[in-house]
Amino acid sequence: MKSVSLHDVRKSYGGVDAVKGISFEVAKGEFMGILGPSGCGKSSTLRMIAGLEDITSGELRFDGVVVNELSPKDRGIGMGFENYALYQPLTVRENIAFPLEARGMPRAEMAPRVQKMAKLMEVEDVLDRKPYELSGGQQQRVSLARALVRDPSVLLLDEPLSHMDRHARVRLRARIRHIHDAIGATSIYVTHDQEEAVALCDRVAVMNFGDLQQIGSVEELWHRPRNRFVAGFLGQPAMNFIPSVTVDRHRLRFEVEGQPTIEVRQALPEPGRRVTFGIRPEHVRIGGEDASIPGRVVLVEMEGDVDVITIDVGGIELKTRTGTHWAMASGDQVRLAFPVESRHVFDGEDDAAPALA
Repeated sequence: MKSVSLHDVRKSYGGVDAVKGISFEVAKGEFMGILGPSGCGKSSTLRMIAGLEDITSGELRFDGVVVNELSPKDRGIGMGFENYALYQPLTVRENIAFPLEARGMPRAEMAPRVQKMAKLMEVEDVLDRKPYELSGGQQQRVSLARALVRDPSVLLLDEPLSHMDRHARVRLRARIRHIHDAIGATSIYVTHDQEEAVALCDRVAVMNFGDLQQIGSVEELWHRPRNRFVAGFLGQPAMNFIPSVTVDRHRLRFEVEGQPTIEVRQALPEPGRRVTFGIRPEHVRIGGEDASIPGRVVLVEMEGDVDVITIDVGGIELKTRTGTHWAMASGDQVRLAFPVESRHVFDGEDDAAPALA
């Protein structure tokens, strides 16, 4: 296994910066996720690590050695692509074996490794077919098997489960993590799916518009988001935001029908400044002695054993996610509580979270 570090790495296409000088390190044996919406620069970052894209500026290091000029075959990587990148004239068996054959491994050693990986990726029954005879999900599993079969020191995966149904994704992501742990590779996993990132990764780097927004464990990103983008990108439904709330000493002045201001246990910007208040749906509580914020039910959605309730509060729609099934309907009047320990405050000018007191 190898460590991977990026130092002010930038990728420009013409005059457009797809990746804007990002820096982070992936430790040996770590499973790192790169998470963000489409077009945020995460795949460009992975392709630079793989050597498939030139680095415009900055340094990429494996175990402290600069590898900017090394070809992909000399980097000791395995890579699984969203678009499969399979060799169409070859059979599935030959596709999976290709990295081993390129290394000169004897056929007697290749055969059992190919068979084992095909079984893990659930393609052992199509080994003698050509890629064009397979479904999209099967082709993606073959691409994964080919990336994993060589026991790479650095494993790079770019949306490898995107064309599979939900049940297959859940099943195979567990196997990917198992294989990562078994071979001891350093893995970097690009995805727009926060559920995959949470399930698989030791740490997650969140990107947007080519910038690295925050990097940390899922717990850190969840409880201590650096800015409003990170807070809003993680969670389903997303965090509720109430914009343009006025700072009044150590309180937030957010009044609905004359109700009192919201107390917070945070250091806040100077009085009079506008901030954004945030709270996750599962922390919005309906009813109780301290429920003082009035609202009106807009929509009730049942999602299995969970209700997602949309509530209008002073013209702003907030969502609450609760395991308790409430006998509610549109138009019902309710009162809400925002537990103090679950509140977030973001600066109104730059969306950064003020430092905790």
